[in-house]
Amino acid sequence: MGKYRLQPSAKETKTVVFSTANTNRDGTGTLSSAIQATATTSPGRVLRAGVIAQGTTTAGAVGLYLVSGGNTRLVYEWAVDALTPGATAAAWSGSHVFDEDDPLEFVAGDTFKFATQKGEAFTGTVVLGTYS
Repeated sequence: MGKYRLQPSAKETKTVVFSTANTNRDGTGTLSSAIQATATTSPGRVLRAGVIAQGTTTAGAVGLYLVSGGNTRLVYEWAVDALTPGATAAAWSGSHVFDEDDPLEFVAGDTFKFATQKGEAFTGTVVLGTYS
């Protein structure tokens, strides 16, 4: 018997551009602008998250943080490869799917923030979904 997968009743995609250098993994230091979970998508789950470099990258890391109830925690981290995008090479990118086996739940007022270990420019995206 196959595993039953819930389908979200509503989805919302939120994006932020960031280049905040922060080597801390504990939620301290400077993080990106907030992606706010709203009443439209709350309570709910993060369906997936991703990042794409806006140019050349050096080896490092990018983290996704959840800020909830005054607490900030690292919820996912991507290892970034050193890449120089061009006509035959794509920019570095990474994504992660949060599913029933790996849920990331949130409520209205929670925020998601990104940080890069190096001061390089990235676009971060979070897809939020509600289940009714």
